[in-house]
Amino acid sequence: MFDLSKVFFGFSDADTEAKVFIIRSAESIISSVEGLAALQLFAQRYERKEIDSICTIILVSTQPVSSLPVELNRIVNVIEVLSPTEQEIKDYLEKEKIRSFTHYRPSAQNDLRKRFVRTLQGLQMNEVKQIVRTTLTQTNGFLSEETIEYALVEKRKIVEKSGIVEVVRANESFEEIGGLSKLKKDLENKAVIYNNLSRVKDLNIPYPKGCLIIGMPGCGKSMIAKAIANKFGVSLLRLDVNRLMG
Repeated sequence: MFDLSKVFFGFSDADTEAKVFIIRSAESIISSVEGLAALQLFAQRYERKEIDSICTIILVSTQPVSSLPVELNRIVNVIEVLSPTEQEIKDYLEKEKIRSFTHYRPSAQNDLRKRFVRTLQGLQMNEVKQIVRTTLTQTNGFLSEETIEYALVEKRKIVEKSGIVEVVRANESFEEIGGLSKLKKDLENKAVIYNNLSRVKDLNIPYPKGCLIIGMPGCGKSMIAKAIANKFGVSLLRLDVNRLMG
């Protein structure tokens, strides 16, 4: 375990050198009585100006902010690491020189790349890299339909670790749904816009917004939601409200 005594007692007041202590995998310290006590002691000494004001402790943890002990809420600032943007994921794939099979048409290859990037969005960069390495190993380093399927499986495993959100497999299409003709027509138009966002921005066309579907049990809400996810080429997430409220 990291020796916190070096942080709290390892320097004198006359020492003006900048000190930044980065503690990786800080879960063991945050979850221990000794670690919490040491961090609280550091905060007390810092407020009393017994510790140089340029001394900083950075705790790096993959645990959600909601699991942070109450004792630390007052004395820490939470900095959330944002997910990589679409362009950052594209740049990473270009750097890795990921190729599609030559039998795909150029337009199909571009479509595959867009769908692959969209599948990887919402994850941290280390998770993106992990999925890319894992999936491409199974497809001999080439991007294909199978690569996207494998990526969705791996993403499902990561998302479902929280126990609150579930990734739902969506294979349904609009053709399988009876009725709802106005809704399906509207969504067809929105799907064209969503799949061409770069051109939409240049033409100043407003981005499609979400829709709220309300109805009696058995009227097709879940099925149309799956069909929408399939049509738009995005992951479908189910939130367990009971676990969230619990």
